[in-house]
Order: sequence, then C-alpha cells, then structure tokens
Amino acid sequence: MIHIAKTIWLGQGLYDNDDNDSLGPMISVCQNLMSGLLYSVTNVRRSSMLVVYEIVDYELPKGKWFCCEDCSRIHSALQNLVLRGAEIIPAPVSHIINKKLEEKGLTDEAGNDVQWQLLSGKVASPDHHPLLSKAAAIFLDCFDPIVMCGRDLVPIMVYGRNLAGQEFGGMYSVVLTVNSIVVSAGILRIFCRVVAELPLVATSRENQGKGYFQALFSCIERLLCSLNVENLVLPASEES
Repeated sequence: MIHIAKTIWLGQGLYDNDDNDSLGPMISVCQNLMSGLLYSVTNVRRSSMLVVYEIVDYELPKGKWFCCEDCSRIHSALQNLVLRGAEIIPAPVSHIINKKLEEKGLTDEAGNDVQWQLLSGKVASPDHHPLLSKAAAIFLDCFDPIVMCGRDLVPIMVYGRNLAGQEFGGMYSVVLTVNSIVVSAGILRIFCRVVAELPLVATSRENQGKGYFQALFSCIERLLCSLNVENLVLPASEES
C-alpha cells in the first residue's frame, strides 16, 4: 500500500510559486486518491511535489475535490463502470479459460456464462453486497488475516471503509463470475494515471487452475489501459 502521510502528489503544474516557500495551511483533497486531509504545507517545489510536515485537524470541504484532471477523469470512468454492472469478458479472455479447461478435460464447463464486474463498497446497490461478501470470503479463505488495531483489513479493503486514520475508500473490488457465482476476485486502487496497485487477488480453491485468475488479470489490464494508467504494482513474496 502506498503511504502518503509525508509526501503527496497534486498534479503537474497545479501550483506555480517561485517566490514563497510556504503557502500556509491548505486543503488537499482528492476523491480518487481518497486523501482527504487538511495539510500544513511548508515547501513547494517547481515539480509541484508538496512536502508535508504537519497534519492539521480541520473539517473537510463538502462535495468532490480532485487533485488533477486525470484523477477526475479516472474517478468518473470508474464510477460509471461500477454503475454499468457486469460485462461479458472479451473473446480473447474467454479463449484463455476454455484452453485451460480443455487441458484439464473439463470441456463440459467450457462455454459457461463468464462475466467480470467492478464493485465499490461505497455504492449502495443491493446487487453488489452478495458479490462483495463472496469476494471477501475468497480472500479470507486464501490469505492469513492482515490485522491492524485488532481488525482484519481484508473486509475493510473490500468494502472501502476507513480504520484508524487509514483510508481505503478508493479501493474497488474486481470480480470474475461464472454463471453469476464469484470464482476470482481482486482489490484495485488507482493512483492517478501514474500507478495502480493490486494488493490482493485470489481464486476460490475449487476453481483454481482453470484460467480464471489469468482471465481476471487480463480484464484488469484492459481496464487500466483504457484509463491510460502507466504502471501496476503487484504483491510479491520476499523470495520472488
């Protein structure tokens, strides 16, 4: 997870200040990055990188605020995709699954209704809750708890909640369903067009080895390419 408590990026050319070393207290809020805090900014470089030394506890402004046009564009696209609901996977992605199933002699499963969907815990849709619950169950079955302040972070990330000053509201769940049943899921967060992270991804144990993870990852790659996101950060073990 990218930590932004000390340094935050507000977008190229957002500030042009050659004379003053301090702008005093100012609000830095980004609905896409979900970094809604009032910072005391004491140094502004020409590159628009703000070095933060003090966090001041003030009430946040109402409405949606974005640090740059890219974040506004990405946030709008993601929200629209969430509202659109499930989508049929592209033919090349379907081919990945069918090839794996044929290799395992599971040809009877080929041709199933396979869809992918972007979900947000902040969108109050009754249709999303069972999918989010199943995604959380897959993660909890495949991973050890990630504990902070006595709470497991996995459900908090899936539902985009906050915990002890940590903001997870910018996280989305991406699921792959077969005949409306979630078989593979990932947690995705996009930090402007520069980088996105995929901290968790898993396939239910009974469906592993069938190409579902590859299919889900391909859908995520296609999504990021459509948003012009340049880099994707993946989890890795110390041995890898």
